[in-house]
Amino acid sequence: MRITLEQAMQAISATVERAANDGGNHVALTVVDATGITIAAATMDKAPARVVGIARAKAYTAAKMTVPTEVFLQKLRNENLQAEWFCDKEFSPLPGGIPILMDGACIGAVGVSGRALDDDVKLAMFFARTLEASLAR
Repeated sequence: MRITLEQAMQAISATVERAANDGGNHVALTVVDATGITIAAATMDKAPARVVGIARAKAYTAAKMTVPTEVFLQKLRNENLQAEWFCDKEFSPLPGGIPILMDGACIGAVGVSGRALDDDVKLAMFFARTLEASLAR
């Protein structure tokens, strides 16, 4: 199964709407496929430019590691590792990246950046659930 552009854009639209109405900071959002290639991305009008690359890196990392980026961060801390040791300059252990798993396989991931890390995670979870719901149809 693959994430289509239409599914990615629908999930982005729903997540942007939620973010616009919840009173939080403006964000950047990214959907990648299982290999980390961007399917779709969006940046809310008032989001800082720096969050665009961070959202993409979070999605990329979640897809490549097949775990949420907060789990990757915890692994780094628990095992006294550094992200650079994974030899992939695009990795980011910042929370806010969520893999999309179907039948036990990672088919892609989403990333959100622009808020406090806990808030990025909450919005990313909504983003992932929204995308997963469209995949189930």
